[in-house]
Amino acid sequence: MRATAAQFKGALHLHLADAAVSGRHMHVFDLEKPSIAVDDGANALPGISAEMPGKVVKMLVEEGDMVEKGAPVVILEAMKMEHTLCAPFSGTVGDVFAGTGDFVDANVDIVIISQSEE
Repeated sequence: MRATAAQFKGALHLHLADAAVSGRHMHVFDLEKPSIAVDDGANALPGISAEMPGKVVKMLVEEGDMVEKGAPVVILEAMKMEHTLCAPFSGTVGDVFAGTGDFVDANVDIVIISQSEE
């Protein structure tokens, strides 16, 4: 079987040819452009948590610290790789539930940030 794919006028055309089957077959699939949402942090939750279990390599903030959106807050090691978790918005660090050397579970808050009024 031989297959050829081409995009034409917003649709994916898939042409299939098989020597064992007489004739050609064509399938057409509509393609949707992916929507890209910009995250401005307006709907972000105050807790910062790991996506997978890991070890806190370095806690970069303390309670009461002011952080800017995107600022590194904690560095984790998971699956032999370092992951930096950043502030989803500008604000003040509230509770810190882990420290350097602690193991954390996935989806459990490590740091809470109170969003600053702008």
